[in-house]
Amino acid sequence: EMSEMVHKAIVKSTTVDVLPSTAKLSLLDKVLPTATCREFILKGILKHIKSEYDYIFIDCHPGCDLFAINALTVSDSVIIPVEAHPLGLEGLDQVEKLIATVQRHLNPNLKIDGILLTKFQNNTNCCRDIRDVVKNSFGDRIHVFDEYIKYSINIAEAPEFGISIHEYAPKIEAAQSYAKIALEVMLR
Repeated sequence: EMSEMVHKAIVKSTTVDVLPSTAKLSLLDKVLPTATCREFILKGILKHIKSEYDYIFIDCHPGCDLFAINALTVSDSVIIPVEAHPLGLEGLDQVEKLIATVQRHLNPNLKIDGILLTKFQNNTNCCRDIRDVVKNSFGDRIHVFDEYIKYSINIAEAPEFGISIHEYAPKIEAAQSYAKIALEVMLR
């Protein structure tokens, strides 16, 4: 049964439960395009655990594919992460268009909570320039979080262990920034 499979896959912790990705997730690229109601598959899976959580965060890889569409279709809101790197800006227009398409056709209640800068290094002109470009280009229509996620190798390491950054390295600045952003989103 689907409910039992989802519950078995959840890694419980004292701070945040995680449903880690596996290599099998890559099979979705082959299965999703031919599935009936393919935009709603994740919604069908999450209905088995939705009532058990106040918040569910879905971390998607960058890209405008069917997995991202599924995530946007099931979500109440979206935070758009942007790497503080010139290449990080390249897909931002596409992501905004994808969100608008999902709002029009699949999930009219979807809202954008904001743009979040990640892998930020405050001591570089490049990162500060990217922050300014994001605020100037998108800030008039999309909230840009003042808080940013500082670059930390721990962010990349935590998923390897199937745990959240709050369990893996709770004292680093990046973990504290994520907690502040989560609080800001919850208070809205």
